Amino acid sequence: MQAQAPVADTDAEARGVFEAGRAAYAAGRYEDALQYFQRAYELSGRSQLLYNVGQAADRLRQDERALDAFKRYLAETPNPGNREEVETRIQILEGVVADKRAKEAAAVPSPAEVAAAAPSTQPAADSEAATASDADGPITSKWWFWTGAGVIVTGIVVGVVIAATGGDDAIPVTNGTDGMVIEALSAAR
Repeated sequence: MQAQAPVADTDAEARGVFEAGRAAYAAGRYEDALQYFQRAYELSGRSQLLYNVGQAADRLRQDERALDAFKRYLAETPNPGNREEVETRIQILEGVVADKRAKEAAAVPSPAEVAAAAPSTQPAADSEAATASDADGPITSKWWFWTGAGVIVTGIVVGVVIAATGGDDAIPVTNGTDGMVIEALSAAR
């Protein structure tokens, strides 16, 4: 009889934490909702809460965390009614995460690029000769010209993208992912 008391206490605590998460989610406080849903899952072990964790993480653009939660939800939940919706969301998030990783990989310069961009360690024999060599050649052969051009082009591209999308950072939401939360703890198991 005593063994059931801690389980009932834990279940009651999980329900309370879940309700707090549901209220936070409804109020748009997704960071709080995410923490509450995660804690409710830790207390109860109910896999349906992983969907809620994924939803809150998705709203926060924590794409990798949302992806992980949705995959675990499908793996741990037998025959969920929203399987197709979650699988679609997983596909979208996998694309977003892959794009993010590709951009991060492209942003890291190779050792050859770092070496080429590093200033020469050989001292100039004469400061006038160094100044004269800087003046020699067309402007397009200068590193600073191409750096400035790259900054300008990047700024233009970013401006066009923001103008075209209206500055909305949201990932497109597909059918059924309208922010609902599964009421995993509203009724006893």
